Formats: sequence, C-alpha cells, structure tokens
Amino acid sequence: MARPKKGQLFEYVVYKGDDIICHGTAEECAEKMGVTVLTVQRLATTAYMNLLIKRKKCEGSLIAVKIPVDELEMSE
Repeated sequence: MARPKKGQLFEYVVYKGDDIICHGTAEECAEKMGVTVLTVQRLATTAYMNLLIKRKKCEGSLIAVKIPVDELEMSE
C-alpha cells in the first residue's frame, strides 16, 4: 500500500470481532465510542495489529480499517 498523501482524508470502520461498531471519520468514530481521535487512529495501525498477534488476542479485539476517502468516492 502506498504512503498517504499529505492532507489525504480517511474514513474508518471499527470492528469488534466480526461486528461493525461504527464507521466515519476518526472524529465521528471517537465520539460514538467515547474515546479520543488518537485511539481510533491507533486501532488502524500495523503496530497495533502486530501487538494483538503477538499477544494472541486477535479474536474479539477492537480493530479499525482506514480507508482513503478518494477510494470511497471512486466506488460509488
């Protein structure tokens, strides 16, 4: 995956296991979940995923998928 361009906008989809908890911008997801924007952003990092794998706690954990907004617009 290419590095994001400066100023590129993203939307997030937050999952707990197979269930979608929320989706939207980092700010919208943070508000819905009662956490900080930084928390939502960290849930989408490779480092966080590697930590879950290392701890063998992947199933049922909160994770987020970060999607560039321009990709969403292209699929419509």
